[in-house]
Amino acid sequence: MMRSPIRALTFVRKEILDVVRQPLLLLALIVGPFLILAIFGVGLREVDPPLRTALVVEEGSELREQVYEFAEDEHESGRLVIEGISDDQVAARSALRSRELDLVIVFPDEVSETVEEGEQAVIRLYHNQIDPVEGQAISLFARTAVAELNDRILEDIVAEFQEAAQERGVDDELPYVDLAPEVLVSPFTGETELLSGSPVSLADFYAPAVVIVLLQHLAVTLLGLSVVRERTLGANELFRVSPLRTGEYVVGKFLAYLVLGGVVGAALLALLVFGLGTPMHGSWLALSAVLGVLLFTSIALGLSVAAVANSDSQAVQYAMLVLLATIFLSGFLLSLERFIPLARPVAWLLPASYGIQLVRDIMLRGGPLDTTVLFGLAGYGIVFTVIAVLLVRWRMMGTRRGGW
Repeated sequence: MMRSPIRALTFVRKEILDVVRQPLLLLALIVGPFLILAIFGVGLREVDPPLRTALVVEEGSELREQVYEFAEDEHESGRLVIEGISDDQVAARSALRSRELDLVIVFPDEVSETVEEGEQAVIRLYHNQIDPVEGQAISLFARTAVAELNDRILEDIVAEFQEAAQERGVDDELPYVDLAPEVLVSPFTGETELLSGSPVSLADFYAPAVVIVLLQHLAVTLLGLSVVRERTLGANELFRVSPLRTGEYVVGKFLAYLVLGGVVGAALLALLVFGLGTPMHGSWLALSAVLGVLLFTSIALGLSVAAVANSDSQAVQYAMLVLLATIFLSGFLLSLERFIPLARPVAWLLPASYGIQLVRDIMLRGGPLDTTVLFGLAGYGIVFTVIAVLLVRWRMMGTRRGGW
């Protein structure tokens, strides 16, 4: 009975020594991800990139003065880089097509006549952006810019009206005539405020998720390669004739990669918080629990993947498929709320989906540990552990009789 834990711990020693004997691999596991995080944090823009823009307005247009004011305001804000103001729409669109410009704004002619006929004058924004996110940003900017232009025109109209009222001496009879035109036109303004904590930068938002994805990928890839390597080297034949049980083999693998993953995870988080300055508003104990359960579940998934792979290349391919699914479906890039309800269950088949939500809540919001999500992740791990044991017993232990 005492030999069973010893046989399991033998695999812990074996797996750790296999990694320690490869210092370059160990260095890559810790330094490599940290360098990725550092480059990601330093290289990520906090604001939208400026757009090279041409403004098109006809000579003598009643909007020409407002267009120049608009260009001056945008130059100060830095959102648009105004390349010029002209009346040649064809040349501007040609420059946009050849990618010399990012945006062309065409202001309408005969605005007064159009409005007097009960129709809205249309300001057209032409862009050549195929990225849907950037396209949505341009559409949002268009609505904001048009609203600002409408407010500016209304302010001019109100100012003229107030001046005429004062000249006629009827300003005392009219309400709000003494108010500033910009207040009268836009009596409301909006301000946003984060309910708890402080505003989070893009780099800080993605950095904890990167750690989760890396730890999952580490467990799935290294475990897959280890199991397949044992099979190709003939170690399974030795396991069949030894007193080794399936449970001892699985427990040894779990303990080994929990230790390795824990060391790598602790190093990454320490570098993240104390090196890159990523916020840590929550409990370190809660964060440790999340990483422990995440590693447990990732190991179970990796052992299942390894059991169905027939070669090193297949194990790597399966691990890459899991990584790609994680990047696109786990909430790493886009919030899970953006997916249709039928697609969300697929996301919850990935351990990182749970881990990303939990670490962001703990580190960035400073919230308490969501035990419902944590238990869901643990349940996922238990299910895949059972699957892994069955697959290992079938593939690696052959038909030899033996206990769990």
